[in-house]
Amino acid sequence: MAFSKIQLKDPSLLVEKTYINGEWLDSVSEKTFNVYDPATGAHIGKCPECTPEDAQNAIEAAAAALPAWRSKSGRERGRILRRWYDLMIENKDDLTTLITFENGKAKADAAGEVLFAASFLEWFSEEAARVYGDVIPHSNSAFRVSVVKEPVGVCGLITP
Repeated sequence: MAFSKIQLKDPSLLVEKTYINGEWLDSVSEKTFNVYDPATGAHIGKCPECTPEDAQNAIEAAAAALPAWRSKSGRERGRILRRWYDLMIENKDDLTTLITFENGKAKADAAGEVLFAASFLEWFSEEAARVYGDVIPHSNSAFRVSVVKEPVGVCGLITP
């Protein structure tokens, strides 16, 4: 667990593992790297040093989860995203604290970052129920072209 320097209302929010397939795991390499408060140089925690194999495991888990996600209605997906938004707002103070310690940002900037990130979840949660298709005019009146919008696959983001 992380060092006691970071005091959170909900200490369970600070996990020093990677999240793959619904589980908190160590990296396949079992290596970690230290995280320091840039303002003080104090050691505040550690993170798993993930490998290409960890990334592949995450991709495979996401691909396996896609059919269940795709089968949910837009309204159901919207409710899940809304719950994620609600959790970010409920835990705004702790998330702000984590960003402040990890990045050395001023508390006001960190709080703004949490709210900005949460706003995307809020927007997409509201749009999920309105994922409509389109009917596009065709040059031949005997044909009709329609577009159906649905989740199409796994996407990823790799951060340092």
